[in-house]
Amino acid sequence: MAGLSWHLGLTLLRRGAGFAAMLVVVRALDRSQYGHYQFVFTILGLAGITALSGMKAAVTQSVARGHPATYRQAARLSFMASTLGGAAVAGYGLFVWHHGNAELALALVLAGMLFPTARGFLTWQAFLLGQREFARSARVQGSAALLSALLLVSAVGIWPGQLVPAALVFLSVQSVQNILMHRRILRLLPSETHAEQGALRYGVRSTLYDVANVVGNGADRILLFATLSPESLAGYAVATRLPELAKDLIQGLRNVLVPDLAKRARPSPTLHRQLNRLVLGLAGGMVAVAVAVVPWLLPLVFTAGYADMVLASQLLILSVAAGAYATVKSAIIFSRLDEHGVRAVQLWPNLARILAAIALIPPFGIMGAVAATLLYRVMLSVAVHLHMRRDLRPGHSEAGAFS
Repeated sequence: MAGLSWHLGLTLLRRGAGFAAMLVVVRALDRSQYGHYQFVFTILGLAGITALSGMKAAVTQSVARGHPATYRQAARLSFMASTLGGAAVAGYGLFVWHHGNAELALALVLAGMLFPTARGFLTWQAFLLGQREFARSARVQGSAALLSALLLVSAVGIWPGQLVPAALVFLSVQSVQNILMHRRILRLLPSETHAEQGALRYGVRSTLYDVANVVGNGADRILLFATLSPESLAGYAVATRLPELAKDLIQGLRNVLVPDLAKRARPSPTLHRQLNRLVLGLAGGMVAVAVAVVPWLLPLVFTAGYADMVLASQLLILSVAAGAYATVKSAIIFSRLDEHGVRAVQLWPNLARILAAIALIPPFGIMGAVAATLLYRVMLSVAVHLHMRRDLRPGHSEAGAFS
């Protein structure tokens, strides 16, 4: 509960600071510019796969099992691989420049230059999570979130209507924070320790499975931008704000569970039942928020110009409720070097989401993206449930999970 309270506090602080900053940004940028702003971060999200996203789970559980030196090698690999992503983002920016959108191009080129330090060193967060240093992690990340929000408000105030300063604030703060935390953790690691056997391999291979998840998270936004308009992407980004907050809160709960579960040989049936009851409570709370809170809060926060996004936001919150089972119970999968489990929950639901987005967004626009997301989260819960049933089968070998 102590760890959860720090995680929830951090999530509320980060999202609260982000909401406060967006109150200013959506007024300083028109809907088209805000769509371009979201497009920059969508491209960065797609490039994030090169930072070896699976390494974070590997570091958390390996450190929790008493292998802190896994961090050193994992961080080095993530940073080196992320330089490829940064080069790709910058190269795409040059392509956009050639086609005449100088402002968007400059934002992409500069973002690509900051990308390796902003995304390649994020493994320090996983290290603190594995050490169960929830309070320290929350204080450091919370301070960065507040600073980013203040600088973002300052940037759009000093350069109103300009995309580049607004797009680079978060990446700049994240880069500085990552470098400082990475150097601090390296000083704490004993030089003679070695990485846990199999952890780096798991991190690389789970990243390969995560490709589908990264593409799935960005496909709907890319399609909205490319087939409809920047304004459509701006509206969808606003519609996802409250659902993303709900999802972050549940993921915070999952992250708190992972270090403890990493030390258990196997979760008991009692623990599964307790988690199921927790999921029902979370889902009921989100349904209440979708019905009673979203209709008045979204237009209040993002202005009446985005009031047409209320229904989409409500449906997306309901999709988070449908996926709450998967988010919570996947803590069991991500607490072990379980490549089969990662593949089961990452691959097929995301492939279905990508195909649904391609089929539904061109004719139905934002509601097509909402439908694809709902399908994905329902399928994700089904995939996690089927894997959990296999895991609880009598005679199921735990060794297979660590293959």
